[in-house]
Amino acid sequence: MTMPLTEWDDKVGNPLKSIEHHAEMCDRAAQKLVYQPEFRTLALEALLSTEATLSVALTKVRNALRVYREAPPHA
Repeated sequence: MTMPLTEWDDKVGNPLKSIEHHAEMCDRAAQKLVYQPEFRTLALEALLSTEATLSVALTKVRNALRVYREAPPHA
């Protein structure tokens, strides 16, 4: 029994697209953060928090990649 394409999209394809889309959004937004105003902002704190969140997310993606590589083919 093989996995239908619609099931693959639901279980694998759509989550992968979501991860990639959000990573690209983060990249584009981060590229815009090239100016620091003279007044105090919460940008530095927000960037540090974002870095921590993305670090955890990257660890989870790497774990998912390891599990995916080790998983037997769905037959």
